[in-house]
Amino acid sequence: MGIYFSPDDDLTATAAADERARVFRHGEAGLQGPLYSPLPHRKCTFSEARDFPRLAFAKGGTALLTKSENGEVTAWSAAAGERLQTVYRATNREVLDIVENRGTGGAAICLFRGAQILGDDLRITPQRFIAFGNRAPTGAFDAGGAFFAAAGIEGVARVVNTIDASPLGPDIVHPGEATHVAFSPAGTALATANYDGLVRVWRLGGFPDHRLVELQVDDYLDVSRDGRYCLPGGANLNRQAAATRVVDCEQREPVGHEMSTGGFINRALFSPDARLAVLLTASHADPRRSFWRDALMHRHPGVVAAWEWRSGGESFPPVKTDSEPIDGAFSEDGATLFVLCAAGEILAIESATGNVVQRLRQPGYLHPGLNYDRFIAQPPGRPDLLATAGFASDVSLWRWESGELDKLISHPELSGFAFSADGAAMTTFGRDGAARAWKFPEGAEMTPPLSHPNWVFRARFSSDGRYLATACRDYAARVWDLQTGELAGPAMLHEDEVFDVAFHPLQEYLVTAGRAGTVAAWHWSTGQPAGPVHRSTTSLHAIALADGGRKLITSVPKQGLLVIDAEHLFAASQATPVAGRLRAEGETISGRRVIDGGLTNLTMDEWRRSWAESSQQELAAEDHTQEDRIAWRRSQFSRAMSARNWAFAIAHARALIEMGETDAENFFQLGRALFNSREPASAVENFSTCLTADPAHTEARHLRAHAFMALKRWADAVADWSTLLETDAGNSHYLLNRGQSLQSNGEAKRALGDFLVLLDQSPPQVAADLKTWIYRLHELILSLNTMGDHETARGGLAKSLDLAGKWLQADPSPDAFYDSACLYSLTAGNLAALEAPQEEVARHQQAALEHLQKAIDAGFDNPELLQSDSDLDAVRPLPELQSLATRLAAD
Repeated sequence: MGIYFSPDDDLTATAAADERARVFRHGEAGLQGPLYSPLPHRKCTFSEARDFPRLAFAKGGTALLTKSENGEVTAWSAAAGERLQTVYRATNREVLDIVENRGTGGAAICLFRGAQILGDDLRITPQRFIAFGNRAPTGAFDAGGAFFAAAGIEGVARVVNTIDASPLGPDIVHPGEATHVAFSPAGTALATANYDGLVRVWRLGGFPDHRLVELQVDDYLDVSRDGRYCLPGGANLNRQAAATRVVDCEQREPVGHEMSTGGFINRALFSPDARLAVLLTASHADPRRSFWRDALMHRHPGVVAAWEWRSGGESFPPVKTDSEPIDGAFSEDGATLFVLCAAGEILAIESATGNVVQRLRQPGYLHPGLNYDRFIAQPPGRPDLLATAGFASDVSLWRWESGELDKLISHPELSGFAFSADGAAMTTFGRDGAARAWKFPEGAEMTPPLSHPNWVFRARFSSDGRYLATACRDYAARVWDLQTGELAGPAMLHEDEVFDVAFHPLQEYLVTAGRAGTVAAWHWSTGQPAGPVHRSTTSLHAIALADGGRKLITSVPKQGLLVIDAEHLFAASQATPVAGRLRAEGETISGRRVIDGGLTNLTMDEWRRSWAESSQQELAAEDHTQEDRIAWRRSQFSRAMSARNWAFAIAHARALIEMGETDAENFFQLGRALFNSREPASAVENFSTCLTADPAHTEARHLRAHAFMALKRWADAVADWSTLLETDAGNSHYLLNRGQSLQSNGEAKRALGDFLVLLDQSPPQVAADLKTWIYRLHELILSLNTMGDHETARGGLAKSLDLAGKWLQADPSPDAFYDSACLYSLTAGNLAALEAPQEEVARHQQAALEHLQKAIDAGFDNPELLQSDSDLDAVRPLPELQSLATRLAAD
């Protein structure tokens, strides 16, 4: 039923239907050792060939792995037949194959749900899991054992790195189930086979030279000024690391001594000469408060500690802080360490002695939050100044020695700030979807705000200070020319949110990383990838360039520090531009992709990538008529709106108007793109032009009313909502928005009239519409609370919960249970605002938790949403919610 060779080709193992495995030495008549049978292997017929006993050698041929009837994979001494250990436990039908790694002496177990890579000592942990949508019946290692390929029943073969299981290049897709895979001797090609009788050979791209330095790290890191050393430390969401070590980027090995204060690390940083390593930590490492939303950092004490990391000696006695230290920065000469604490305290500490020489107070308490950037820094070339930021949406500039607050630079919903290399400019960025560039220290804006469709996570100056790169939640990175305030090239679209950006010393390149776990390099002037994408198994929140740009470093939470030779990110593309453009055009038009032997549907992410590729090329004017160019612009506008790339959509809509397409619909479409891009004033102008030409354009009036509300032009909003209600008097959306506009305009009596009409309406019968109506009802209740009409508000709460029960009967899905839990949480919050008895509030909190449990039991699996959804704020302080989130994350 199977024959297997040891790595040195000296031993042969056989698996047979008599429930026994045998090992022979070539050239000898007898068995090398006893029969192997930890548990009886199941006898099988030819029709059950998938379940025949599997074998593989491991540990350089000294161990034999067997799969038993009950699914156990056991390691045996190949020479003596003695049982060494059980390396995997599963059901019988879960384990499909065992594959040896001749390069490292390890193995992989192919499973129904994927493949599990085992280390060279066959430890159960750490394991590298490769996920498939369905079973992966077979796999293979390359000759060196560095890469593993698995093939699945869904027609997909995937090549991964055995260090961190990150995919190397896109999946290989072909018709039908892939039953066998094999590497070429040089590892540059992969062969796949399936039941259609064809063997396909796929050319593989160059594999990046990278290494995962296994440490218990979180999200952030600091790199020494010479680029030689890296210091992991700092968390984004889950704070789990209580110890760290310096990593030599050139050797890609941990060096020096382990450093720990016993508490979770909030930030780690080098002194300017890299002699000292500083940890800013909590005072303890209590796992119950490891998640940032549960860590009330402004209420908990912390520790500032510094080591001469090469020798392991402390530079000064640990400095205790009243609240947790969350960020730090050294002065240019390294003599002073500045530390910002969560409650707003700023400490200036002598790095030689640990003496606190100055204390300042930042207004408001602070919290790192999601994708936070620096909260404290000293401007280059200005040793007299110190910059800090906090919840006040301001950057405070201090003359720190005297304690004088020099000025405030305001940015709504601030996430962080950064200085240019020469200290002549500063950027601020945040949740408001804007990045701002300021002349420093004057505080005057260099350009109008650089507008983005969503939260700007990070912004970085180029080395000459002319360009600013931004990472945005809308799946795009951008580079802006600060001399013009315009984009310096097309947006660089990603598969998911972009968390960090960095200019390479070769200024033509930009490096990015984000939620999809990818690290990529781009020609930012053209928006095109500069080479292959490196993929990791988890989100990457921070990147750094070291060794003169030759190494790229990123922290892979829970796994280690990933060090990549950057040259592999800048490999020349082999794609033919014309062929690639035609393929991308075809894919975006059809929504399908050509594969070997047929077509397959594109995922949304794949469609967006194809759209981005095709949208870079315009039709040449000399080859096409004006009608052709107009049609092309319209198609590009539609694609840009579908991909939520508002900047491209605005550009195409304006181009159409410049080409003479000035009918009402074109102004409406431009207004819609501007409105989505958070430019309500410009949107209003275009909606008004549309309505002048076509007063009956309902959608333009609807969106203009929303834009008026965004601009707080309440009277104009009321007028538009009233016009809409003249033709659709019972529209609950119009009623609610007019009522809220009237309320904001000081017309409480008229507002209450709209709210009472809305409360008396009969809800729709369709479950999805009912959900929308219930949430609209809760918006109404918030308004009633604000107006002081508590009795009417409580009646609305009772009605909303009654409707929620009917909604669940119509749609008992995980999402419906989750949304119902949110409604009970909102009700509890509203009751608390109404000063209802605590027993009544607690009853609704308990109902919210029960519905969350039902959602999880029914298959809800989004722990991040559970922790971040503001609709659950009323139950967030309860330990039961944290327990649910922790259990869901573990599962």
